[in-house]
Amino acid sequence: MKKIYSLFLMTSVGLSAGLQAQTTRYVKQNATGSGASWQDASGDLQLMINASVAGDKVYVAEGTYLAAHKASNDVFQWLTNNPRGTTNDKAKTFVLKEGVAVYGGFSATAPVTDLSLRDFDQHVSLITTDVLGDDAGFDFPASYIDNHYHAVVAAGLTAETIFDGFSITGGTHSTADDYDYIVINGVQVQQGMGGGLAIVEANVKMENIRIFQTGKPIYMKTSTASMKNISITNSYYQFEVNGSVLSLENLNFSDNLGNLRLDSDYTLPIETVVNLKNATFARNTAGAIRIWRDAQKAATLNMDKVAFLGNQAPSYGIIQNNGGHLRMSNIVAMGNTSGNQSGFLRLNTLNQSIITHVEIVNSTIVSNYNNYDWQTGTGALSGLTATNAHVQIVNSIIWGNKRAGNYVNMLGTGNPNLVVSNSIIQDAYDAGGVWNADYGVDGGGNSGAMPAFTQYIPMGTTAFSNGDLSLQPNSAGINAGSNTLYNTIIGDPSNDFDLAGNVRLMGSTIDMGAYEFLEALSVTETPGKNTLVVYPNPASDKIYISGADVPVSFEMYNMAGQRVLWGKTDARNREINVGFLRTGTYVLKVENKTGTWTQKIIKK
Repeated sequence: MKKIYSLFLMTSVGLSAGLQAQTTRYVKQNATGSGASWQDASGDLQLMINASVAGDKVYVAEGTYLAAHKASNDVFQWLTNNPRGTTNDKAKTFVLKEGVAVYGGFSATAPVTDLSLRDFDQHVSLITTDVLGDDAGFDFPASYIDNHYHAVVAAGLTAETIFDGFSITGGTHSTADDYDYIVINGVQVQQGMGGGLAIVEANVKMENIRIFQTGKPIYMKTSTASMKNISITNSYYQFEVNGSVLSLENLNFSDNLGNLRLDSDYTLPIETVVNLKNATFARNTAGAIRIWRDAQKAATLNMDKVAFLGNQAPSYGIIQNNGGHLRMSNIVAMGNTSGNQSGFLRLNTLNQSIITHVEIVNSTIVSNYNNYDWQTGTGALSGLTATNAHVQIVNSIIWGNKRAGNYVNMLGTGNPNLVVSNSIIQDAYDAGGVWNADYGVDGGGNSGAMPAFTQYIPMGTTAFSNGDLSLQPNSAGINAGSNTLYNTIIGDPSNDFDLAGNVRLMGSTIDMGAYEFLEALSVTETPGKNTLVVYPNPASDKIYISGADVPVSFEMYNMAGQRVLWGKTDARNREINVGFLRTGTYVLKVENKTGTWTQKIIKK
């Protein structure tokens, strides 16, 4: 009997632990309950986080949340560690707890418990630091003086901690005591760093986060983070990553007085590595990216499928790289302006003891502008002459970039480690077909022919973000790249996608630039052996496929060559919803076990 009781007790304890790991708590603005359910929701987000343990979840309904609890009572002087005294209300913030997942974006009137049914676009869970409600954007930074230092802090978290589905506004303002710190979970957190998100010695997963009108939007130090679907707009100062590893997918960084800054400091235990995929930097007025490193620790940025559109920089370029390793693939840089050095990328290799690697693959750098006419400056790429700069430019298009009134695309004279291959570069050859030595070493397969873009806009003197740099059918860049070089540096092109999301290798040979030309647009219309019927055509809402063996896979492309729709149909559902598409002409590609057909579709 005792053995049975012991077994029952052990099982009960195990079940209790399992149930505890699954506990969900609920938060609504101004609610007064225990947090046990939506009907009994709490109004205190921090209290619900504190009550949770690793594995628990906190669900937060739409509403506005201002922290009511100080993260620490004591503040210390940076470096000396001398006590400064007691913190004030500006130390109030929301502090994440290790292993606890916090999700926003639930309806306050009809909340659900299924995460997949959230709509954080419609039901905004807003965290603010703006005590007086008077923040007026980066043109008026003094309006942020009353704000709490941080909206959300993740510090001293070893296990992965989730923060998902929130909007953040407010942040902090620069003051003389920015570097003073408080201690959270045994970790020093500087007061003036990371007004939106302060991530210090933490392991976090953050998704579906919108940060706007925020001072110092994100600060990462000695941390590991996975971020997805992040928007930072109308904010000021840096999104800073220091001594950390960050995987970031789907970033909108637009209309800011600030930039993404990578630091690598010899005093920190690890180097900085950022992998950035699918991003847009548009209309920012302090450049877009700054990379810094020292002699002991490197900073590495790998970018894939990123657009730089209409940004401005006072000096040094839209990307300023001070000795970091930089890899760019499937990149567009168009209509950016700078006050000095370079219209897009400025490389400073620091000293000859440091080898800096830069790889530019299948990128389109067109119509950028450096307004200062200095002999070492360029309209696109500068600082490439140092022999410790190991630079590869592959399958890329560099065209129409100006230094003051002249087209000067790049300078790499005398650097044997600058190699250009399978690329179109303006003025690459003289009238006699001799390679331009300013462009480094001719690696073969290069051209100086006009690329023939769908919509090319020449650079004037001001930034712009429109234009279409996909290739026309007669472009010299089509089927002129190198599959081998792409595979060596980036990976198998047949398993990759271009900037528009289309298959990177449409034929047997990869194209130059950020966009792959779609062969489907030049294929003669084939209705499918007189058996395949697509109707109605024109269509306003749905089209239907008839006469084809199922299952059928389909892809639809616009006339710029961008894949806009894809999927499969079966015997029960042979319809394709085109109602969301813009009015115009599209190419439908249909494939089943008996063949492949294309047909033009008119969306009315």
